[in-house]
Amino acid sequence: MRNISFDQLKIYLLVFLSIAVLIVTPMLYLEKAEKQKEYERFLNQFYHELDGALSQVDFILSSERDEHVDYIYNLALLDKRLERTYLTLEAGSHYVDRDITTPTYFFMNRIKLPQGNEELILEENELRRIKEALQYMKERLYSEETGQENKNITIPELNDILREGARLGE
Repeated sequence: MRNISFDQLKIYLLVFLSIAVLIVTPMLYLEKAEKQKEYERFLNQFYHELDGALSQVDFILSSERDEHVDYIYNLALLDKRLERTYLTLEAGSHYVDRDITTPTYFFMNRIKLPQGNEELILEENELRRIKEALQYMKERLYSEETGQENKNITIPELNDILREGARLGE
């Protein structure tokens, strides 16, 4: 059996570590780039859902309440839009980054639709608070540069926007 000197062992070890670094570094870079793309796709989807909910609130506030059935239908659509916005946040929290918070109390079960012959109890002020909150979130996520969401918003900044928006909508 051949004896390897300590100097040769150091050289072999150095070569092995260099090769390992050359292999691992691009893999780590690609993983980080993929995570960033996932976050950008999530942010784009959330912005889209937020915009849809805001458009629905605007439509309800600007339309006449002549038809009780249409009004309830549009409120049901708003409820679904808010739910989809919440579910997008939940998916982001589970699959993109666990640090993304979801203010459940703002998005879920916000609209109480009447059952049977019950009267609808939703004041216009409530719709205006929802609109103000959604508008706040959308404006803070907006980028003049892209004309859409700002992809450079960090998760803590996103959480602050969500928290403040939900507070405005209370």
